[in-house]
Amino acid sequence: ILDVNHAALRQYRFDRKDLLNQNLEILRASGSGSTSRLDVESSLQVKKGWTVKQRRRDGSVFSAEMIVHPIQHLGESAEW
Repeated sequence: ILDVNHAALRQYRFDRKDLLNQNLEILRASGSGSTSRLDVESSLQVKKGWTVKQRRRDGSVFSAEMIVHPIQHLGESAEW
């Protein structure tokens, strides 16, 4: 996780420092599977998201739409 917006902090109920530099799996609900490189590449090609089960800091689960976009971070292309 390279950066976190305020809406995500409210939804996931984590502090910014607890999420930065973590793997996205920290937010994945138990038993929901994992996101594969194929999922990400497919999303980039069709510009369409998919629904995933996510976990808040307190362990509660909610559904979220995952959408992937290429980004620049600190002047460089960020890769998954």
